[in-house]
Amino acid sequence: MIRYSTAVRSRLRISVNTHYNGLMISNIPPVSSTAVFHFIAHRTATKKASRSSSASVMASVLDNDSLVCNNTVNNSLDKSHSAPVRRRTRSKFTPSSSFVTVQNMDQDQLQTAKDTISLIQSETTLTPLMQEISDLQKHNPEHILLVQVGSFYEIYDIGGYLDEIAGLLSLRIATMKGKRDPVRMAGFPMHCYKDYVTSLINNGKTVALVQQVGKDYSISSKSFVRAVTRIITPGTMIDDNMASDVAENSFLLSIVSPVVVSSLQKSKIGLAWMDVSTGEFFTAQSNLQSLETDLARIQPREILVQEHMQSAINYIPALKSAAHLTFKPDSLFTDPKSIGRFRNLVLRSDLGLANHDGSDEAVFKGYSPYQTQAAAGMLEYVAHNLPLAEHAFRLPISQNKKQMMKLDKVTLKSLEILRNIRDGGIRGSLFQAVNYTKTNAGSRLLISRLSSPLVDIEEINHIHDVVEAFTKQPSHWIHDITLPLETCCDIKKNLQRLSLGNGSLTDFRDIIDTLRNSATIRNILTSEIPQKCNGTVLFDLGNSISDFSALYDKLEGVLNDGINGNITLGSISKGVSKHLDTLRENRTELNQKRQQLFTKLVQVYGENFSFIVDNRYGAALEFPKINSKKRPKLLNIIDMDPASTLMHEQRLASGVRIHNKHWTDLLNQMQELDDEMLKLEIDIFEKACNQIKQSIPELIELSRILSEIDVSLSFAVLSIEKEYVRPNMVTEPIHKITGSRHPVVENFQQLRGSMFIKNDIDLSEDQRMWILTGPNMGGKSTFLRQCALLSILAQAGGFVPADSATLGVVDGIYTRIGASDDLSANESTFMVEMRETAYILANATPSSLVIMDEVGRGTSMLDGLSLAYGIIEHLANVNQSRGLFATHYHELATFTHMMNITGIGEYHATCQLDKDNGLICLYRIEPGIMNQSHGIEVASHAGLPSEVIRIAKEMYTNLETQIK
Repeated sequence: MIRYSTAVRSRLRISVNTHYNGLMISNIPPVSSTAVFHFIAHRTATKKASRSSSASVMASVLDNDSLVCNNTVNNSLDKSHSAPVRRRTRSKFTPSSSFVTVQNMDQDQLQTAKDTISLIQSETTLTPLMQEISDLQKHNPEHILLVQVGSFYEIYDIGGYLDEIAGLLSLRIATMKGKRDPVRMAGFPMHCYKDYVTSLINNGKTVALVQQVGKDYSISSKSFVRAVTRIITPGTMIDDNMASDVAENSFLLSIVSPVVVSSLQKSKIGLAWMDVSTGEFFTAQSNLQSLETDLARIQPREILVQEHMQSAINYIPALKSAAHLTFKPDSLFTDPKSIGRFRNLVLRSDLGLANHDGSDEAVFKGYSPYQTQAAAGMLEYVAHNLPLAEHAFRLPISQNKKQMMKLDKVTLKSLEILRNIRDGGIRGSLFQAVNYTKTNAGSRLLISRLSSPLVDIEEINHIHDVVEAFTKQPSHWIHDITLPLETCCDIKKNLQRLSLGNGSLTDFRDIIDTLRNSATIRNILTSEIPQKCNGTVLFDLGNSISDFSALYDKLEGVLNDGINGNITLGSISKGVSKHLDTLRENRTELNQKRQQLFTKLVQVYGENFSFIVDNRYGAALEFPKINSKKRPKLLNIIDMDPASTLMHEQRLASGVRIHNKHWTDLLNQMQELDDEMLKLEIDIFEKACNQIKQSIPELIELSRILSEIDVSLSFAVLSIEKEYVRPNMVTEPIHKITGSRHPVVENFQQLRGSMFIKNDIDLSEDQRMWILTGPNMGGKSTFLRQCALLSILAQAGGFVPADSATLGVVDGIYTRIGASDDLSANESTFMVEMRETAYILANATPSSLVIMDEVGRGTSMLDGLSLAYGIIEHLANVNQSRGLFATHYHELATFTHMMNITGIGEYHATCQLDKDNGLICLYRIEPGIMNQSHGIEVASHAGLPSEVIRIAKEMYTNLETQIK
């Protein structure tokens, strides 16, 4: 075999896509004649082999040798087909080049090579990229593959979902045509991926990001190695703008139950949930009866469930209609590797070490076996979805549900605490009405407080002390502390992104800025003004903020101003590294040499040009517009210059490109120096990030304190603007409010310029349960809800919309409001009503607040009235709960008197008729029973035909006479 020198070989290289006797040779690495014949022999022996196996064999053949051709044959081919012979001395030839090397081969060998290549092209229907994507799809069949190709993410017609996804994302499907089968695909720019991924997740899809992680130089200088770097599911989203429109937690929940499904009713269930974006991690123990309440409180975006529970889902109402369910093998939760991952997380945490009493097992006493398995399976799942990330999660906190008010799914929904019933948005919710927070962390804490109010009276009173202290400060002081607070970043999320390797310069800078802002807040809280205004509690709160001045002084000047996003050249400030400063000086000298070279070459060629870097051919000089008369002279100068080479394949319509050795060498030096500087800047940035990571426990505590300040300040501003009062919290079963108002309805009425009608309520021992009657649209439902909302708001740490309030701590609020059926469970409105009522009667205690609206109306009058009486008697005598029972069965009052049921009060929503017998609702709650519901008048006001109203009145008169 004849091996030509590099110089000769470079002159004989033939461009890709050059035709030889009808054969198009495209991007085929060099192959020897021996290798070709080995492939042919293999094909003869395996004539029935599959296309994929043939392609893989040939791929191995192509990787092992070089194609050899006869020089004489090559010359004849060049002459007959006018293949350009190019003058090239720019780079060294490598076996991975996209050219066919023409070497010594006779005519028969050449024809054999051409036939073999044709065979490969006819049998290999997938390009290397498509084959790679196909393999990745096989390993991730349940996910949508987003494949990075340059600066785009592309979706290919490999997994059978292209048309559906293109429709969801409003993408145009294109067809790539080549020498192989056409490929359908759609794509979008990488910088837009968060919006597109969010849309996919919201439509119930999961996504696997396939990114370019390096180049495979053994194949081609332009071939990238691609890998799944991240799997995005509803519970593993870590980017801010991939969440909802509300700054709330995005929890991933894991559930572990007994393997024997029949034992579910009596067994404990282990729960573990985390917010991957913040590192927050919790565990709890549950059971089948309280699981739905737990789900309503946690509000998970995704739920991990053992595979053995899949057959029992229809028998578990809490999971039947739950959020995104992901079933995983039981072994994921019980594997020793998974359990070990959880144990390591607990043991290496500061809190875990602090609780260590000499035995590893002592640390795990707070976690039941099912809690441990749930946490272990979830950690393993997250590790799989974020394979390249260093995971940084907080110590799992084992929650005690006795420390929070019990609010079930029905109550959260019917009271519209976090979202409204109409469209599921936050407008019209309690959260939206009272949310004056300035930070994302504060917003998340407020949501947590409203969905899981406190029951510890000392803790509630302490928060009220802080809120009250804020309300007594001057308005300019409130303004001064609000300014630095609203510019504080979401510390937990920024830290988590840095820990997961997804952080940016912006995350780093925001943390540093927050350290400065926290110092400002600390100084304001410990200033003289709070002390003079009974602000001792604020002084203590300010002193609880750690001093981060040392860390701030170290890191404040690391980054240059105005540079955000990912780290690039010039991100690190001058003076941070002497070595970096020296490299930058060297780079400045190279820039000066570049200018000097430009001046010199202009003199040599007599024409202006530009230094360019061609993506394919590297450094070049471009003469963009050359006069036809001057062109021969320029080409002659180029030909005479030993340092320059004309780029024939880069001829322009009116210009010329050439290689110049001096520019190539200078560019190489500049690129090497840039690479060295970038590597150094990355190293400096990573070391700075590590210094932040060393203070993670302190920063997490800072985040907690700032969020507490934010929520308390929010409650204070709300109280000042809306004239809320501090409730007097007691342990006795009292619910006494003077001048109460509905916080949400009042806001809407103020926007319309109307006043809210205040009402009093006193659920004391002798009247702990009120029977409330009155007309439809008379304000009964609003009154019911506001009584419950004020208890929630008070125990969340806020003041309440009233003139005065004395409230006993409530352990749970139970509601039965509104009518709804459950078609998925084949249950009627009445059945749903009875199920919810049964749940209330089984769980309400003397410390609970019960709100019931028109129970029994879904059946006949006699059945409904009888059921209503039985329910009231049970609530009064057995549950002994405080509550309100709104009904149109005014006969209930008579029955309760007859049966001597104690603790019952009778009230009604007032109204009157105008001169035309039109109903006017006064919205005042007064003692006594209203014997008429005025339903016909309400129907008339709603627009029913007058004839219908006339007939209804006649029927009413007849029925009334018969009953009497």
